Amino acid sequence: MINHTDQSIKINRLKIFIGLLIGIVVMLLAYCIYLYQYINQSKADMFENTLARVNNELKLDSIKQISRYHGTVFYHVVEAETKDNEAIVVFVDQTDELKDLIVYSKSDWIADNDIINQWKLDVNYQEIYHIQYGLRDDIPLLEIVYLDQNNRLSYDYYRLENGEYDSGISFANKSNYR
Repeated sequence: MINHTDQSIKINRLKIFIGLLIGIVVMLLAYCIYLYQYINQSKADMFENTLARVNNELKLDSIKQISRYHGTVFYHVVEAETKDNEAIVVFVDQTDELKDLIVYSKSDWIADNDIINQWKLDVNYQEIYHIQYGLRDDIPLLEIVYLDQNNRLSYDYYRLENGEYDSGISFANKSNYR
């Protein structure tokens, strides 16, 4: 009679190892899904707090869009219309809840399309990722984020008060330098 206990122990160890590995992967995946949902819910809650504050302090007819701008200060940027049908942009400081809202009328600015059209004539780019409002040192800016011809992620900032170029930065794609 031949004893096969050594083979069955080896097979059981392999099954246990594979089972543990699968369990760990499933737990990591579940944690990633939980973390993603928690972050999105947290962001939505922050937007809700901002919207409630803006609605309490200003008489608005409608809110068109809310976004986040991370410059020297982290702002929520609220694009809205007043009861008088005036288009405004409200910057809500997220680092200091006691700071006053910063409100600008879009009618005091150069039109976004004028800045973007001029930018398209001046810059070689592959793809525009997004365009949004920003604020740096009390200067309202239009931020254009794009991929340039050299595959660099680039940010250009234009002053909304006069349409002039303010600053820009590009980040090299290091995978091209290997």
